[in-house]
Amino acid sequence: DWDAMEMATDLFPPLYRLWVSKHVSGFFGTGAMMQTWKFWENSKCPCCNHIREDKLHLMTCPHEDCAEVWYQSLLGL
Repeated sequence: DWDAMEMATDLFPPLYRLWVSKHVSGFFGTGAMMQTWKFWENSKCPCCNHIREDKLHLMTCPHEDCAEVWYQSLLGL
């Protein structure tokens, strides 16, 4: 429901709204999608080498750099 999504994210910055729409639809450059689109030969996470980087892994990647970037983005830093 794109109308509901627009109302829910109306106060968010434009890039965050773009990220949300890509995250919900699944069309963004995770390892799994890069392999599907034939840009990469595998779906591994480039940070921690997990076998499949998908949207769930993107938010829970244990690599310290990824976790730090994620927390800073949530805080708006």
